Amino acid sequence: MKINHRVTVILERIQMSAEAELSRDAKMALVWRLIQETDKNIHKNEEKFYTWHFDTQNEQKYTLLFSCLDNDILEKFVNRANELKGQGLSVGTDIWKIVEVIPIEDYPFLSSSLRLQSLNGACIRHLVRGFHSTRGEDTLLTRDIYVKYDSALAVEILKHHLVKRANKIYGTKYTKDDVGIRYLELLPGSERVIYKDRRMASQLVTFRIKAPKEIMETALYGGIGSLTGSGFGSVVIA
Repeated sequence: MKINHRVTVILERIQMSAEAELSRDAKMALVWRLIQETDKNIHKNEEKFYTWHFDTQNEQKYTLLFSCLDNDILEKFVNRANELKGQGLSVGTDIWKIVEVIPIEDYPFLSSSLRLQSLNGACIRHLVRGFHSTRGEDTLLTRDIYVKYDSALAVEILKHHLVKRANKIYGTKYTKDDVGIRYLELLPGSERVIYKDRRMASQLVTFRIKAPKEIMETALYGGIGSLTGSGFGSVVIA
């Protein structure tokens, strides 16, 4: 099978820490370890053109869906994961074993209007004016917030991020006016999660997106919003 933009990795946790439940930080550490095994420079890039999502089969077995807009990076990721198959991979106090690596074929056809489903919460990073405690002055501060799809402002920022990423990788010149996002339904599983010591709402939803092909591919294979490299903004066709 030709390697395109997505792969599923079946992982077994053969030695675990005292905490049976896998935290978000532990998931990030594992994915970043796999990425570093592939190419140490990938995670250093300012813009992350990949995203990922964990599904739990039980407290020992997990499924990682890894998606990447760059075919070369994904091919390296798949090849390295296959080389590591069956070996013990130490991450923190856990030891992991890669059981299976399954490349996934691309979606055969992308229309200009799709119903998408989020696999995890989307996050947007933006600048707000606030007080910088170290500098002792008002300045522009970076803030990470979860997207609430029923918020018009959040959706506008989400569209801006999506267009910016698509233009960067495809060399296009789209604007956010070329994208339409309409919230449809809140799904079970929405929760409050902890990221960098902050507890924030994470909405799982279905939504309708209208956009050119390059923007659709960016959403499906690179994620939506900011911090996709930290496992936010993964979507699939509903």
